[in-house]
This record gives sequence, structure tokens and C-alpha cells, in this order.
Amino acid sequence: MDLGRRMAEERVCHLILGLAKRITGYRVRANYPYTFPLLQQHVADLTGLTAVHVSRVLTELRNARVVDVSYGSMTVMNVAELKEIAQLR
Repeated sequence: MDLGRRMAEERVCHLILGLAKRITGYRVRANYPYTFPLLQQHVADLTGLTAVHVSRVLTELRNARVVDVSYGSMTVMNVAELKEIAQLR
């Protein structure tokens, strides 16, 4: 139910933040590369979006210097902004 009420950016950021927390086991660090084996299609399936829309969202997040997901790695550049977009204040 929560997923269906979120905008695309919120869905993707919520997923990324949740995965980052699971990977670290505690706290997400800024500018630290994490292994991210998911493809855009996987992210699309998990968020209920199309792969094309996920690509657009990830490009926007990369350009805004919030998070960079590419080539099997993920770097959260601005943790506070990522939480704000994911609406996890």
C-alpha cells in the first residue's frame, strides 16, 4: 500500500536507502561505493515502474548528486537528500 502512494523518485530512493542500510547493517555513509548487483529492470520490478522510468529517475538523481548507481556499484553522495526524497525524515 505504501509503495502505491509514492512518486517514482520516492519509490526508487526508498528502495536504494533500504538496500544500503541492509548492506551496511547499520548506517549509510556518504561517498562510499557499495556493491549493487541489481539491474534497472530489477529496480523497476521492485518499485512497480518501467525500466525506462527507472533510468530517467536514476539519471536525475545522478545529476542532482544524490546517488550514483552504475556498473554494479552504488554511491550515496547526499544521505540527507536521499532520505528527504524517500520521505524518511
